[in-house]
Amino acid sequence: VNPTVLICCAWLVAFLELVAMVLILDGLLLMCEHRNGPWNGPHGPLPVTLAVLFLLFLVPLLYRYFSALLLMMDGLQMATVTNELTSMLFQKALRLPLGASYHGHGSEELTGWQVAMALMESIVQEGPLMIRNLALLTAAPFMVCVLLLLQVLHLRFFGLLGLILLLPGALIAGLLVKCAIASRTDYQRWHQERLRCQSEASKEMREQIMNARRSELVANQWYSVMMAMLAGTLHAVVWLVVVASLYLATRETQVSARNLWLMLQMMTSLQACVSLIFSGLRRAWHLPGALQRVECFLAQPEMPQDVVRRPLCGAATPARISGSFSFEEGGPTSLALELSLQRGECVAVMGAPGSGKSALLLALLGELFPCGLACVSSTSKRRFVKGSADAMDAMLLDEMLSDMELLLWDCGKATAQLAQLCASTRARSVALLVAIGSDAEVDGLDSFDRVLWLRQGKLLRQDEVEPVASQDPRPPLKLLGDALLALETPGSPQQKCQPEGPTSVEPLPPLWPLARAYLGTCGAGNVTMLLLLVLMQRSVQLLQFLFLATWADVVGNAQNVDHRSFAVSIVLTVAVNATLLTLSEWAGSRLSLMAGLHLQSRQLSGAWEVDGVISGWLGCARSVLGSFLQQVYILLIAPQWLAVTVLLPAYMCIAFFAWIYLKAAVLLALKGEESFREAQQILHESLEPDPVQVRANQLQRSVLQRFTLAMSQMTGCSLLLPACNKSWLSFRVTFCVAFAAAACALQVLLCDHQIGVGTLGLVISLLFALTTDVEVACESCVQGCRALG
Repeated sequence: VNPTVLICCAWLVAFLELVAMVLILDGLLLMCEHRNGPWNGPHGPLPVTLAVLFLLFLVPLLYRYFSALLLMMDGLQMATVTNELTSMLFQKALRLPLGASYHGHGSEELTGWQVAMALMESIVQEGPLMIRNLALLTAAPFMVCVLLLLQVLHLRFFGLLGLILLLPGALIAGLLVKCAIASRTDYQRWHQERLRCQSEASKEMREQIMNARRSELVANQWYSVMMAMLAGTLHAVVWLVVVASLYLATRETQVSARNLWLMLQMMTSLQACVSLIFSGLRRAWHLPGALQRVECFLAQPEMPQDVVRRPLCGAATPARISGSFSFEEGGPTSLALELSLQRGECVAVMGAPGSGKSALLLALLGELFPCGLACVSSTSKRRFVKGSADAMDAMLLDEMLSDMELLLWDCGKATAQLAQLCASTRARSVALLVAIGSDAEVDGLDSFDRVLWLRQGKLLRQDEVEPVASQDPRPPLKLLGDALLALETPGSPQQKCQPEGPTSVEPLPPLWPLARAYLGTCGAGNVTMLLLLVLMQRSVQLLQFLFLATWADVVGNAQNVDHRSFAVSIVLTVAVNATLLTLSEWAGSRLSLMAGLHLQSRQLSGAWEVDGVISGWLGCARSVLGSFLQQVYILLIAPQWLAVTVLLPAYMCIAFFAWIYLKAAVLLALKGEESFREAQQILHESLEPDPVQVRANQLQRSVLQRFTLAMSQMTGCSLLLPACNKSWLSFRVTFCVAFAAAACALQVLLCDHQIGVGTLGLVISLLFALTTDVEVACESCVQGCRALG
């Protein structure tokens, strides 16, 4: 994506969203004030109709077009960046030396793949809308200056007097942000504590897990309440600034009716500018640190390079090692010996744990650092296998030995299958080196040509097999009797050998049983109280707009207006609205607390991570109920023919589009999470506990292709396709809303002269707010569905 095109598109979107709406309302309300003036000239209603269509239909669609373009460019660019960064991190993790560890939080030691996983999760979480917010950040300060200039032009310097109230509002908001950060930190701390206790699944840890879960939910409740108080404070500050500026202006000079409503629209745009600035600054603040962590990880030392030399073509010695080797460059010696393997030779390496068996195999693979003049030669036609040979069959062995010259096997114990392995390697002239623990059974060792005994990385003796006595004191007849008894009663030995531990955890139940578990724990009364609080809060918020619209209508129709009564009424409703907003969020977090404790007590481990269910559905309910009340008010004051032929069909189309968007968004979200889990699984399988098998068998390319494909699917389903899906919804909802708003404006300007300036401004603002409410409701619903899985 061309950066110049991206910046220009962001500036145009910011202007159309923040400034153009003020100019549109200014022109529309000016026409409403002069309905009998030059607007209805000799050409009839044509100029008015064309002006309304341009202001309320073409300009909003133009804004949505460029907004969708910016959103898709952000999705495309971030998908590319995410794929490239995650691929670089994965390739770097494949090149890390063995035993590399890094410091995490506190004294925690993290392996290379754990660090790579944490960095990838950070990139995936911070990726969406990153470029869009940074581009809008460049335009937001300029839009603030333009809006302040418009305030001065409409209300002179009185429009700036109310901005003094921003100082105490900013102080209160800062304190609330500080408390919210502290609560969020406590939540994350108790969340990590619960996961730690959960990993030690034992009966003694159940009480600690329950206490950690309770503390985690309480911290989450306080965080939700603090964020609700912050939202209520910011909303109240905007309205108090509007009321104070208007009241001071009306005391000193004559204020037109349209300026009363334009002041609110300008302050709302200013609040949106501040939100864009803070959002962009947060991304700009975290971005250098995130990139620095990635750069620091990419700069870590890698595995030794060019250690293994290739033997001459057709040489009888496919592997040779001589000298000392270390796991760290310049570190203590871990292996010191000389060994050569001939074609068709089978060698077993035995020793106690830590004697250097695995180090010998790793040195032949080039995983260790040579000390001094140490050297390693090994053929490129080799294979490294780690694990027991019990599950090996003939077909797998033939495939493994095809076109091979050297087979390195870290099997841990000797079994009868090793005889078949030795015979197959001799038949194909493949050199075989097997690492076996000294405390293992010695079955099959007579099939090897040599047996090497190691101690502390050095050769102790060769060609001597030390018999290991049976640890079972039972005589052979007793063993045979026990075996026959086990055949008669199958399953009993396994039942006796099962360790005592906590009972099995119940799987995650389906959606409806989970919903019944929530309702059964919280009670229908608590759910009803929550919905009533949300309904009351949105009703009071609508009442604020009605008071301001009535104030503007009265100013436009009367000379003597009691401005103080209107100002006091608006201030009281603002205070009640902020209180109800906090109470509704507290009720929702309390509901989440009760449900979470109930699910924890039932050990529904799959339902432990549903803390976002209540908050998601609460946000959805708040948007849906608010939009419903606002649109019902519009239907009540609109003419019947307009409501039946224009408004109701528009609402039905919007509901249909929202339903399609929800289905697609939930499917994309689940598919994206599934693809990301698949990428995590590939990362875990190839790097845990170490990437030796991938590097030794030269599987880097195939593993990287699988990982890149999974990440491409994830970024497509989480970044690019959601941007297209959201753009599809926004454009169609805006089309319906713009058509309805243009019809309402033409009805008021051409036919119905009873509707005042304030009421027209309220109707237009509520109609265009429907687009934002639909988007917020859909996003909250998707969040709740993702939390439920």
